[in-house]
Amino acid sequence: MRITARVAVTALLAGVAIRSGNATSFGSVGTQPNGPVEIDCQLYGEPVTGKYGRSLVWDHIPGKGYITDSYVNTRSSGLIAPLCTSNPRADNAIAWYAARNGSTAFQGYCEMAAENSYGRPRSGPPPRPTGTTPWPAGSRTRET
Repeated sequence: MRITARVAVTALLAGVAIRSGNATSFGSVGTQPNGPVEIDCQLYGEPVTGKYGRSLVWDHIPGKGYITDSYVNTRSSGLIAPLCTSNPRADNAIAWYAARNGSTAFQGYCEMAAENSYGRPRSGPPPRPTGTTPWPAGSRTRET
């Protein structure tokens, strides 16, 4: 399924960067000029602010790469095409972790992320900056 939408950027720009992945950290592989563009799938990635607001959606242009949806007039703030089957940003993150599998250099980071998500460590008293009170029982946030 392919959808045709319209790229529209500011008068100063002739088009929007086509990237090899769904984030501005991916290299530019070309420029999509203003005008109609064919999209075969979409995926979520780095948020970008453009002519049509802030968007997490990235559009895949067949045979070229990805452009941020924030410069594409799809007449929707959500997905208008099927989700892409691959996600370069997620694939890179998985490869980064896989390359470090077995290393102790990052030991405890997953646990720390999970603990921080719930506002307290899973064991032992939390470190307290000066001027704070302990967390109330059952609370996920600190009172100050």
